[in-house]
Amino acid sequence: MELSYLERKFQVKDKTIVVKTKELLRRAKLSCHAFAADQRAITVSCFDLAAAQKNMRLDRELIVRLSGLKSENRYQLKLDMISAVLGIKKVLGLRDLCSKFRCQSFQNEAEDALKTFRKRFISNLPRQKRAYADFSNAVYPAAALYLLARRRKVKIDRGAIIREASATEDNFAKTCRELVEICAELFGGAAATRQASNSDLSK
Repeated sequence: MELSYLERKFQVKDKTIVVKTKELLRRAKLSCHAFAADQRAITVSCFDLAAAQKNMRLDRELIVRLSGLKSENRYQLKLDMISAVLGIKKVLGLRDLCSKFRCQSFQNEAEDALKTFRKRFISNLPRQKRAYADFSNAVYPAAALYLLARRRKVKIDRGAIIREASATEDNFAKTCRELVEICAELFGGAAATRQASNSDLSK
């Protein structure tokens, strides 16, 4: 299956997803002995993994059907196998974090704010670097959720969300500052930056 077909089918506008899929496919060809015989399912799986790393949710029923596998269970097994072969760990997305910290009420707001951040961040990069911007790290949705919770005066354990994102304190604080600097009207402005940088506030 051609990658361009998947790109059109899911109306992918983020070219970094295509770039990431190509990278995963290149690695899969080197690591999967049955790549040629199973190319369709592997291509779809790599596309799914790349989209997940960019926090894009794909229609599950459609992605399973396009994989050519007979059931969702078989597709999940294939996806897990490809993930293991490529050494990809599950990246927590906003949905997972909102569920974990009981913030489902503003999940949509957080998703929209992150989309705005990514768009502005990329627009500030030199054109030749835009396709390589990587927001797959779980620290981005974690920091976004934390800042929005602060704005809503909803308490989230700072240490816990940093651990969930597998981030360091410095990396988390830096990401919070980036979110606020680029989208101050969405993440709370200078006051939120000071709060995000002060770990004592979570105690």
